[in-house]
Amino acid sequence: MNIVSIIIAITVLISFQANKNPDLKQRFLYIPYQTKHNNEYYRLISHIFIHADISHLAFNMISLYFLGSTLEHRLIEFYGVQLGACYFLLLYFAEQFSLLYLRFSSTKIIHLIEVWVRLELFLL
Repeated sequence: MNIVSIIIAITVLISFQANKNPDLKQRFLYIPYQTKHNNEYYRLISHIFIHADISHLAFNMISLYFLGSTLEHRLIEFYGVQLGACYFLLLYFAEQFSLLYLRFSSTKIIHLIEVWVRLELFLL
């Protein structure tokens, strides 16, 4: 089983559970105030696995499957299994954290930048 499949499985499982349980969803969402003042730093990662609805989840997982699998395969082919897998995870989480930063910045063109960052990272 490749890394992309594992990420998809974890994301789908957590998203479905969070959409059924509003308290869980609230605990996993990134809320800057709670992250900083309540030391809930797990939210920096947990929000990655939460999606608004089934169409949002489906689109993201299909995109991740096709684009992410290609990138993962190329990285493993070029760097070997262990290093390629590490690079893939590094890129995946770097992309997620960069989107988190962009989402909370004050720019008007945030959605365009998000799309650009996703395309750039997956088309390496």
